[in-house]
Amino acid sequence: MIKDCPLWESALSDWKLSVEKLDELSALLDAIPASKLPEAPTAEQAQLKYIALKVAEIKRRNQEKKINNRFAYLRKLMQKDMEANAEEETAQQLAVARGTQAFRNFTERTHNNYIEKILEQYKQH
Repeated sequence: MIKDCPLWESALSDWKLSVEKLDELSALLDAIPASKLPEAPTAEQAQLKYIALKVAEIKRRNQEKKINNRFAYLRKLMQKDMEANAEEETAQQLAVARGTQAFRNFTERTHNNYIEKILEQYKQH
């Protein structure tokens, strides 16, 4: 009996992966942020495109340098996408804090007559 498998698994059909490996990839795929998935009409199609792109990338890289374990390589690529999202969120939080700080400094400068002080320095020379 053939079980109903998710659409994205069809991109890996010739890899002959075990059920356990497919389950692990499924869990990883669910954790991939939507921003890393290609645009598609449905989430299922986006996941299929994502896996198909990774499979194509692995195939290309395998031609350049032999990849012994395609599953491990795919898992590593997926984990990298998950980590990149966490780093982006952290960077965005810092950027907001820095932007707020810069703006606060700007207003402080204007209240301290910063521009007038600079103009006065130039007048003296």
